[in-house]
Amino acid sequence: SLALVAKQGDLVAGGPLAFSGFGYPALDDSGRVAFGATLSGGSNAAGLFLDSGSGPSALALDGDAAPGTGGGSFVDFLYPVLNASGQVVFLSNVSGGTATAGAFVASPALSTVVVDGQTIPGAGPVSVLGGIPDITDGGSVLLSLGFASGPVAAGVYAHAGGFTPVALDGETAPGSGGAHFASFGSVSGNDADQVAFVATLDDGRTGVFL
Repeated sequence: SLALVAKQGDLVAGGPLAFSGFGYPALDDSGRVAFGATLSGGSNAAGLFLDSGSGPSALALDGDAAPGTGGGSFVDFLYPVLNASGQVVFLSNVSGGTATAGAFVASPALSTVVVDGQTIPGAGPVSVLGGIPDITDGGSVLLSLGFASGPVAAGVYAHAGGFTPVALDGETAPGSGGAHFASFGSVSGNDADQVAFVATLDDGRTGVFL
């Protein structure tokens, strides 16, 4: 059967804000839906929402403080992913702080996974957050990063209190005839600690790897 989660013009928690558009949705096995939305009718232009069955509630709105960004605030809410614990990982641009973008988790309290300019041990300062991230039911966040300088140019990482590399640029890509990883895109993980990811190789080919 079909059910409405939210539609353009619906008031957010009684108003005055109303939904004006919708982005990438996420769904867990219990039917909870997370999504980013653009808003009208008030001082906030965007928000991140979670519907657990009784209507959408806001996890964060643009202008809210973005933790770990040196006083910055959220601008938008991109590519949310929801796990079975109700945690939502998402990307956001940031204004007014020392960082301009980052990956964050709402659980429902907001926390930082990584922001641009942050130095990852063994790699360097983050310059790019690439592709769609993922979060396992245990809360481990999987994401692709690019670096401005240092010994590593790009990599896929798992974050669970610290950063663990899954694959790095320069490593030989299996089944590629000796080509090496050059950059990485969207990632997906499961609770068996497996990670699937898209990568571009140094010979220009692309592939999906596990």
